[in-house]
Amino acid sequence: MLRDRPWLTGLIIAAGLALASIAVTIILAVVRHEITSDLPDPGKPLESYAPKTVTGTTDIPYGAGPRQKLDVWFPKSLAAGKVLPTIVWAHGGGWSGGDKSLVAPYLQILADRGFTVVGVNYSLSPGARYPTQVREVNAALGFLNVHASELHVDSSRFVLAGDSGGAQIVAQVASLTTNPTFASQLGVVPVVKPEQVVGVVLASGVVDLSSADRFTGSARTNVIDYIGSTTDDALLRLASVTPHVTSNFPPTWVTSGNADLLSPQVKAFARVLRDKRVDVDEVFFAKGHKPLLIHEYQFLLGLDEAQEALKSLIDFVGKQTRR
Repeated sequence: MLRDRPWLTGLIIAAGLALASIAVTIILAVVRHEITSDLPDPGKPLESYAPKTVTGTTDIPYGAGPRQKLDVWFPKSLAAGKVLPTIVWAHGGGWSGGDKSLVAPYLQILADRGFTVVGVNYSLSPGARYPTQVREVNAALGFLNVHASELHVDSSRFVLAGDSGGAQIVAQVASLTTNPTFASQLGVVPVVKPEQVVGVVLASGVVDLSSADRFTGSARTNVIDYIGSTTDDALLRLASVTPHVTSNFPPTWVTSGNADLLSPQVKAFARVLRDKRVDVDEVFFAKGHKPLLIHEYQFLLGLDEAQEALKSLIDFVGKQTRR
């Protein structure tokens, strides 16, 4: 019958294709909805959370380079000449981007809780390769050490902090400050004594580059721009944090989202610290936790989970700087 009516055959085929197309569209829409509904709502921008009770000075040069500048934030109520425990924060951005101004509202929130908080810029890759950034943040720490009283900095109570790539930088500064062997390997002289660094904060941080040869896309590009290779095992080991940790590494606070590809290495790093008998405070979430918590989730302050991380971070810094 159909053989005698080719037009009917064509009509049936066309209808089938149309129905298949509709079915695929519906399936894709459902899948897209399920995926996006699992992701967090970014909510209000970070700057909307910045308190009005904090003041500071921006773009203070700590060196001659165009990006060798820092911002200092502290409570408006702080009297001249008074100092507070000081958090020194290196921003993220894959070592090739980012700026202290982007995390300034978060740093102001921390300052509002009774700390002096310093945001540090550093030279970006690929124009500046590792370990330039580590040297610069180390130099910024030295600058703060010298100008402590005028900047409300308590140089006996530094907490080194960073997010993403910035976490790798500050963790290396903490390592070279507490591990003379690593400082010698890197060729960087520490500018403060180990006892001056009372804590480390690593938010969504990069701590292990040994598997960089398996990175793809922008992550691979970022590592190549920063280090120069994803296959030089000795260089990747030098730029990692985990191999250089000793029992002298400062008490550490870590977090990573359950949908962050860096989460496995951050959790492994926390286990290494504990094996070295370093005190660790952590904020992690179960694999099936909803919403999915992406890289740098801690800055999405509309999330209960980000607020939980913020409270935990503040409690940790308070505990480590308490006298």
